[in-house]
Amino acid sequence: SMGVNVINFGTDTENPTTASFAVGTDVKQAAMDATEALIEMMGGKGKILNVLEVLEDPNTALRKEGVEEVVANYPDVEIVQEIAGIQNQEEAVTQIESALTANLGEIDGIICTGMVTSVGMTQVLGDFYEQQGTDKHIYAIGIDTDDGVMKGIEDGIVDATIAQNNKGHGYIPCMILKYMGEEGYQVKDDQYFIDAGTVLVTKDNMDTYAADLETRTQEILDELT
Repeated sequence: SMGVNVINFGTDTENPTTASFAVGTDVKQAAMDATEALIEMMGGKGKILNVLEVLEDPNTALRKEGVEEVVANYPDVEIVQEIAGIQNQEEAVTQIESALTANLGEIDGIICTGMVTSVGMTQVLGDFYEQQGTDKHIYAIGIDTDDGVMKGIEDGIVDATIAQNNKGHGYIPCMILKYMGEEGYQVKDDQYFIDAGTVLVTKDNMDTYAADLETRTQEILDELT
């Protein structure tokens, strides 16, 4: 009402909103992409442990939907257990350890769609392979590029992670404000959410994925006007 342009970034706010744009990760699509990648690694069949954070968080609910929608497309894939309500790394480690023990030999893949759970998963799998050996590999995919997760990928403990475009989350809104403020651009109808993009990071592209995210940022900037 004071004529100040507002852009949400990193995540959305409750709608309807007077913000002109939201710039962030399409969290449901990111979860779907991760699930597709995991199932491909598993050879299109097997049992998945779905590790969520706090279900009361709208983003977690969307991630849950995304994972379940993809799994429903594969008749030979099932979610053997879902664990949730995880707020810190200690809880992640405890719950993932318990799930592995309860389903010993039955889990073919693990998906974590939160950073805390991804870090916990990496720790648990490292301990698991030390104790159980590496005869059965559990395919594992997380989110974000925490140092521990990246080391896990390097060591072969974790197979992949979804890198979010965090730099783009911050940079793109500033350019939008510049266009709206200094250059007088107006927002088009139905042009609210801008997906800043993600990249699947594996051992093969650990050194180059950041450039892919930079490319996605530039593509968005080129299309803004």
